[in-house]
Amino acid sequence: MGAKAITTPVVKKRMRRDAQENRERLLVAANEAFGVHGLDASVEEIAQIAGVGMGTLYRRFATKEALIDEMVSDLMQQMLALGHQALESSSGGLEQFLRSVALLLESHQGLISRLWSAPLTPVAYKEFYAIIEELLKQAKAAKEIREDCVASDVIVTFWALRGIIDTSHQLAPGTWQRHVDIVVAGFSPDVRAPSHQALSAAKRHAINATRRRN
Repeated sequence: MGAKAITTPVVKKRMRRDAQENRERLLVAANEAFGVHGLDASVEEIAQIAGVGMGTLYRRFATKEALIDEMVSDLMQQMLALGHQALESSSGGLEQFLRSVALLLESHQGLISRLWSAPLTPVAYKEFYAIIEELLKQAKAAKEIREDCVASDVIVTFWALRGIIDTSHQLAPGTWQRHVDIVVAGFSPDVRAPSHQALSAAKRHAINATRRRN
């Protein structure tokens, strides 16, 4: 009886640790497979890269879509964390956010087609937009950007970065960096203001809703 009472918690703890390690291996393997083959990569290939059996994969993720949804959710949480780090910067927080998120997206290129259209929780999106608004407020107070810069300018920049990364990541990784250079320069109060209006929040939300349906 005594031996069983001592060993059972140890066994359960080891099982939980093994399950977590398998989950992490599957997520890393899926990111690798999706980066090469896109979301068409098979679950069999993912399991093989992770070095686990199909049963282990399906115990962690009931379907391929469940795996993708969790990976996209994790990616969004990482973006939010980068946003909070940028908010703590004494200066240049908006530029830091643009560059750090772009670097993160490049390292998860296979998932970014789902990032803005995935059915993530409204709370996560609301927090993401709130971070952008606060970064804009800080940048304007520090005279780092023009007063007419709005959240849609930043959101559209992320849309553009998705396309740039998707198109160039295999043959010319890092191409996005010049685009961010140009965008940041364009935000400067020292350059001529754009002659066209920014995308309205209402139209931006309508675009996102359409992309989610598709």
